[in-house]
Amino acid sequence: MTEPQEIKEFVEKKDFDPQTKNAISSCLVELCQQCGTKKRLAKLGSLFENLTDGIIAFDLDLNVIDTNNFGEYIHKHFKTFYHDGKNYRLNNLPVLHEVFNNKTSSSKVIEVVGFDNHGNKHIFNINSSPVFSETNVLIGACLIISDITEIQKQARQLEDIVSALTHDLKTPLIAQETSIKHMIGGYFGTVNEQQKQILSLLSQSNLDALRLVKNLLAVFKYETKSYKLLLEGVEISFLIEKARHALKPLFDEKNISLRISQTNFQFVCDPFELERVIINLLSNAIKFTPGGGHIELKAIKNEDGNVIISVQDTGRGIAMDEMPNLFERFWLSHKSNGSSNSTGLGLYLSRQIIEAHGGKIWAESEFGKGTKVTFEIPELV
Repeated sequence: MTEPQEIKEFVEKKDFDPQTKNAISSCLVELCQQCGTKKRLAKLGSLFENLTDGIIAFDLDLNVIDTNNFGEYIHKHFKTFYHDGKNYRLNNLPVLHEVFNNKTSSSKVIEVVGFDNHGNKHIFNINSSPVFSETNVLIGACLIISDITEIQKQARQLEDIVSALTHDLKTPLIAQETSIKHMIGGYFGTVNEQQKQILSLLSQSNLDALRLVKNLLAVFKYETKSYKLLLEGVEISFLIEKARHALKPLFDEKNISLRISQTNFQFVCDPFELERVIINLLSNAIKFTPGGGHIELKAIKNEDGNVIISVQDTGRGIAMDEMPNLFERFWLSHKSNGSSNSTGLGLYLSRQIIEAHGGKIWAESEFGKGTKVTFEIPELV
């Protein structure tokens, strides 16, 4: 854009009186500024029109008043959308009415299925936002629509590959574990103590590999949203006892005691997945608690019906600079034992499971004094 100084120099060269020169300069500066503004608006308009997401604006009567290119395509070619077993049109989607009712952007992004005029299936993520006038009066709302059909297709293909791969890996590992147990039990002949020790080490390595394979598959399912929680009522004592029994050899090996403090209650959850979380938290605590130490597990149901479970160890604790990364995928503390068989998936998977239950998980730690990991899930009845 032409600078004011350049305009002034240009006008000075003309044969005008000073007053006229000032008037011309002011007019030229204003015209240049308007021209620059129009160019910027045109550029923004071009970006808006060519967004890969569809934008469709509605007035208060739910009439379409504006769209970008992809939004217009969706409006013309898709008449019916399916969400949670119900049929909708664009102007009566739940997220749109939520905006009109609350006058704020919808906190939900819903997934809908639509079929175009040729019968082709598309999957969309749809969010909504209010539109206000310059005086902050609600005058409409808009939908932001993303076509995730190809992403979903690729995710399913990848899931099939991972499922097949993990299945192929699990089968020989399970067969190997069975054979090792038979050998330790003398099924194939007498085994001396030294041989039993070696076979026990092989068995533990085999179990670690099997656990990694299972965790990888579980993490993938949660990340691609292809999991489905199998909810049922369960006694808290049942879950804790199963986890304690599964880890008894590890507690005995390090002579670590488990102190359980709980109230007796029943709640709704996916028992298999929540047991996995408790086992992950306890096995982490065992790993970082010195021999002869103790671990405390507490479980309560508060007055709101939320279940709160915590695991406190007496290990070395976690440095403050490492706390933000604790629940990240494949993250391992740089202070951890290099010989540890940790994969960095346990806490990450635990977070995925707890969040799938609508809950939250967090950690508190003081370096040198131990760590406490707590999760809370709401009543799911």
